[in-house]
Amino acid sequence: MKSKASPRQVMNIIDLTAQKIWQNYASYDKVLSYINRWQEQIWDVNNTGWNGYDGVNFEIIYKDQNNTQINLIKTLNNMDDDTLFRVAVDMGVQIPNIIYAVPEIISIAA
Repeated sequence: MKSKASPRQVMNIIDLTAQKIWQNYASYDKVLSYINRWQEQIWDVNNTGWNGYDGVNFEIIYKDQNNTQINLIKTLNNMDDDTLFRVAVDMGVQIPNIIYAVPEIISIAA
């Protein structure tokens, strides 16, 4: 998927997000567990693959052959902008030029 934001802005968000993730989860196991929660299976609508399964929304990149040490920068760089921005917002990273809104239910008395 092509990036909708400027490469410079995306790289800055990746750096800031990686720093926040390591601050919150100071071990490879916890960082990997957090990132795994963002990974989703993608299903082929036309069911052309085996049981329709077509992969995941981003690949997790590892530093080692045993797949125990996540390469967080490369993994975040693998995400599409929407997923990356959601992770960044979850970590409290400010994203310039993007306004995120949380739906609010308001009861209006008649």
